[in-house]
Amino acid sequence: MNTSIGKRIWFGFGTLILLTLIVLFLTNRSANLSKRIYAEISEIYNPSVKKLNELSFKLEQSKILINYWAYVESKSDVQEKQLFRKIIGYEIPKIKAELDTLATNWDRADVDQKQVLYNQMDELFKEYGQIQGMLPEFNSYQERSGMQWFLARDLTEDGGPIYTRVVEMNEDLDKLTENQRRREQKALSDMVGAFATLKFYSTYIGGFLIIAGLIIGLLTAKSIVTPVQRLKEKLFMMSRGVLPGMETRIASDEIGQMTVALNNLIQGQERIKLFVNALGSGDFTVHYDPLSEADELAPDFIKTRDALAENERITEMKIAQRTKELEEKNRQIKEQSKRVIVLYQDLRDSIEYAKRLQDSILPTHEQVKLAFPDGFVFYQPKDIVSGDFYWVSNKGDQVYIAAIDCTGHGVPGAFMSLIGHNSLNIALDEADRNDPGDILYHLNNIATNSLNRNKGNTTVRDGMDAGLCMWNKSTGEVSYSGAMRSLIYFKGGKMGRIKGDRVSIGSQETIDHRFSSEKVILDEGDTFYLFTDGYADQFGGNSDRGKKYKVARLLEDLEKVQSLDMEAQKEKLRSNIRSWQGNHPQVDDILVLGVKVT
Repeated sequence: MNTSIGKRIWFGFGTLILLTLIVLFLTNRSANLSKRIYAEISEIYNPSVKKLNELSFKLEQSKILINYWAYVESKSDVQEKQLFRKIIGYEIPKIKAELDTLATNWDRADVDQKQVLYNQMDELFKEYGQIQGMLPEFNSYQERSGMQWFLARDLTEDGGPIYTRVVEMNEDLDKLTENQRRREQKALSDMVGAFATLKFYSTYIGGFLIIAGLIIGLLTAKSIVTPVQRLKEKLFMMSRGVLPGMETRIASDEIGQMTVALNNLIQGQERIKLFVNALGSGDFTVHYDPLSEADELAPDFIKTRDALAENERITEMKIAQRTKELEEKNRQIKEQSKRVIVLYQDLRDSIEYAKRLQDSILPTHEQVKLAFPDGFVFYQPKDIVSGDFYWVSNKGDQVYIAAIDCTGHGVPGAFMSLIGHNSLNIALDEADRNDPGDILYHLNNIATNSLNRNKGNTTVRDGMDAGLCMWNKSTGEVSYSGAMRSLIYFKGGKMGRIKGDRVSIGSQETIDHRFSSEKVILDEGDTFYLFTDGYADQFGGNSDRGKKYKVARLLEDLEKVQSLDMEAQKEKLRSNIRSWQGNHPQVDDILVLGVKVT
């Protein structure tokens, strides 16, 4: 039977909805029954019992108070008499009115019993009235030798008319109360039964609904969801470029129609795949059969095949032409590479020769040891040649030591170092040798003139920072003058510092500047140090971008190594800067000179 998916869904869920409505109807009926029974209990039976008990209590209380009236000589306004009048005049009538309202829902027998009780109550109240009439005032108890008093006490004594009537009325009230209690218990039993019925509906029929829903769900999943899931998986594979196998299970509904369409689509994709593979392998003679007369892609496929065939022909012609051009360019590149290699080697040889020239101006190891036997030179150029250089000169007991940092590094710095070295030698001959500041003054003039700093309208910003100290070995006196450089010394283990002038060597604006000099007396075992800015400016540390080592950290290092010999100090400084640098490149030439006074 060919049943559509929509009819299956409507049948399954319609059945479930019908069962749900039946359960709702039965549940609502049980709930309304429980609600009605609860209303009877809370609005009729329970209040009736309460009011009947209250009436019994008031009758008993009135009996006690009338007995007090008859036996105790008292005025008419005493509390007991006032309370008696309130009970029989207000409270009991109020209870009767409330019972009359409740009795509208009583059985006929209970209503008749209530009326009998009311008649007895009327007779009781008449007797109450007789006693009140006999003893209205205090004097009434003494009038006519107390005859009225005796008659009143006869009415109220145990076993008397009033006592007997009240006992009978209480018995009737107990019966009436018991009737209301029995009806209350029956109502409670009915309500429990209604709740049990409600529980049955909610538990068993609800469970049946769950089972029915599961069955409907399983049938729906088997007939609808599972086939749709299979179709979805195949479509998902096709969306990822994977061709699935054709579907063999074909239903007789809309899903079956979708399955047939999907099989046709898979078959068409396989034909397109074979066509594309043939084109990819270079077979532009392959034939393509349209999927149907309405196949809009077939003309485009055929047009693409013909266009690819034509492009292949043109491409082959271009490749042949480009091959010849590339061969010619490769030949030219090889010739240029040979020339570049020759030029690079010439440049390398020139730089190496420049290094030898620069090394020739630096003091030899013997000259350094002669100038300061106990000391070190930590010299580490950034490139092959350096812009930093150190200078030493012995003049008797006078030793001149300088650390120079020329503008730039590499080849430009090396050229500047040659100019600085020659200018420093000339300045030493021309200046007052006992004044390092005068030597820097002459060095500034000579370097500025040598650089030809101000020619026409062009100003070259080249120069050098320098630190120059003069050490008298016999007296231990150290005189120092600096251009942007300081002298660090340790006297008795305590660090001191002589700051240089804030002026660079070779500046046209400061050609007449007189450099200051400062002296310090050092004892045997004291040390002093000269250095350029390369050590303190080196980037490194733990951060990715790195940060400068800084002068403050260098001074801390120098203070920590004072207990070591000078060669060990040099190795410690070398180890510290290597550890700090890590994988960061060297940014500038490094020069540190250390001397121990002997």
